[in-house]
Amino acid sequence: MAEPKVRFKKDDGGSYPERNDYTTETVLDTITDYVAAGSFADIAAHVQYQSEGYAQLVRTVDLKNHFTSKEEIFVSEEAFNYLWRVNLDKECIVLPNVGNCGEVYYVTPSILPYEHNALAPNAIVVRSEEWNNRFIAYLMESKGFQEQLKLIVSPSGQTKFNKTEFKRLILSLPCLEEQQKIADFLSSVDEVISTSEQEVANLETQKRAVMKKIFSQEVRFKRNDGSDFPEWEYIPFEEIASLMTASIDPSKSGTMHCVELEHLEQGSGQRLGFVEAENQSSNKRLFETGDVLFGKLRPYLRKYWLATEEGCCSTEIWVLRPLSGVMSEYLLTIVSSDDFISVANTSEGTKMPRASWDLVANAEFPVPSFEEQRLIADFLSDFDEAIAAAKKELELWKELKKGLLQQMFV
Repeated sequence: MAEPKVRFKKDDGGSYPERNDYTTETVLDTITDYVAAGSFADIAAHVQYQSEGYAQLVRTVDLKNHFTSKEEIFVSEEAFNYLWRVNLDKECIVLPNVGNCGEVYYVTPSILPYEHNALAPNAIVVRSEEWNNRFIAYLMESKGFQEQLKLIVSPSGQTKFNKTEFKRLILSLPCLEEQQKIADFLSSVDEVISTSEQEVANLETQKRAVMKKIFSQEVRFKRNDGSDFPEWEYIPFEEIASLMTASIDPSKSGTMHCVELEHLEQGSGQRLGFVEAENQSSNKRLFETGDVLFGKLRPYLRKYWLATEEGCCSTEIWVLRPLSGVMSEYLLTIVSSDDFISVANTSEGTKMPRASWDLVANAEFPVPSFEEQRLIADFLSDFDEAIAAAKKELELWKELKKGLLQQMFV
């Protein structure tokens, strides 16, 4: 392979030797997964999932979400010992090999919340006894390695690759001393990214805590003259907003901006993009400026957006239009509240739950005067601005890391 654009120097200013190419099978002493324990029947006989137990069964979603999921999975001590091949008892690298192929997680026992841990299905665990595992994890994040990985990932259906093909991929390795310097440098960038992620999470938590105090009326705003606003009314949601179901007129030609569910960022109230949809697409819902869009599919994902333009959206998205006496911004505040999400999550379906309009329509929510709605919306918008600024800084650091990986690896 070609040499990277950025190389570290020895402490005396000298150059390190050129890198050498190896197959992953040569570099990694361990390349295994959950199903290596035995046949599916044998595994089923020895491993039963539990809500509590001796060891956590670590999924890649747990690693991705930093173990914030409330749906942890455990296994017994017997099952843990049976799964000894994937026990996460020392540093390793975890890669999903079914779904989300391309994600890379450097794992050490110190980041795991429980003493005993084993890797769940649909991922492989790899480890080198000779080389720097943290460096290898960064190398596997690089564009060059990811392009190799894409070549062995199934081109259709659910993404997946097998261990045999993975073993043939190439790793270009410098000497151990340079590996350590690169790993230390990139780890310092990761620390900043982690701090930025925590700042975003803290701001979002603070906003939700403030919203809870506002909706419980523990915190109330005052008029400019110091007097109190009227008491809040609790009214059914169907009297706060209308569910709009107008479809595109198929007789009209042209295209319009179309918002799909994946375009709504989880928990932020931001729209990340759109596609162009033909006006003949009758399975789309029209929305106008000032409408609030809410993703009814898997409502716990908290996907919502206050429309700043007109367009159309997927039928998996509710188009909510504020009724008289309700501000669009306050409607968004209701939709983003824990109380609303709780009702929406009492939903139809199990594997792919959808919010029920009948349940939401009849649920009551507090509505203050129009003037107090404005004060609440303005106050919460300050949180939104702070969160947006923190997310922007986080994205800048992530882009910096991406650029560094491109410069240091090929």
